[in-house]
Amino acid sequence: MSTRIAVLMDNTGRPEFGHEHGLSMAVTLKNGHIWIWDTGQSPTFLRNAHTLGIRPETAHGVALSHGHYDHTGGLDALLDAGFGGRIHAHPEFARSRFSIAPNRPIRDIALKTEDLPRILERLVPVRKYSCLDNGLTMITDIGRQPGRFEPVQGFYRDRNGRSPDPVPDDACLLLESDAGTVLILGCCHSGFANTWAHIRDTQKTTKLHAVIGGLHLINAPDTAMEETREALVQTGAELILPCHCTGSQAVQFLQHRLGKRVMTTGAGDMHTF
Repeated sequence: MSTRIAVLMDNTGRPEFGHEHGLSMAVTLKNGHIWIWDTGQSPTFLRNAHTLGIRPETAHGVALSHGHYDHTGGLDALLDAGFGGRIHAHPEFARSRFSIAPNRPIRDIALKTEDLPRILERLVPVRKYSCLDNGLTMITDIGRQPGRFEPVQGFYRDRNGRSPDPVPDDACLLLESDAGTVLILGCCHSGFANTWAHIRDTQKTTKLHAVIGGLHLINAPDTAMEETREALVQTGAELILPCHCTGSQAVQFLQHRLGKRVMTTGAGDMHTF
């Protein structure tokens, strides 16, 4: 059995699939287990999954890339649908957090739930890394080197903007497939160069087959896009599927610089490895 990644939610999607500013994927392993990576910001990811013939409520487990609303907003709906497994996340995923920018209302971007205790009773805290299943590893506490790009500007732990939020719960997945190792990202708030360096150093991974997920390059400076491009080249990835928070300008930049290995994806797409 091949490994598969179904994009259940993204900012864009196929005509018959709902889409929103959010991310969710279903990862099917060779042993048949399904893992849900993030849940978008609403129940729409469930409807998209059912259209694809996937039932997230029967998944073996859930892993969260971080605690922002657009990655965790569907958790209540998933639990209401009957999901009985565990939720794997960095222990700081449920913290308060705000986005503050000039000339824009302050936004609460934390996890939105009507029953946090119900979520926490299923929580499996993940520090550093954890083998979730055969061929699937979750990595957290990603090291960050001074001077490297980190898309955390404007994020705070408090509404007054006194305590910056570096998004310490930022996480990713490593999927082992017949085609090679696949790196699955959420928003990559650690920065892709930091993420790749951390994986290379801690997991002894020297080459990737594919990268899929958000690179958070919206409104990023040219130096950040060039740094990301260079790190992507270092991975040796043959397929790069940027989505969600990457931004159309950054996708075009990567396509221009890296060629046909960079492809778009969205809600309703299925990728087999």
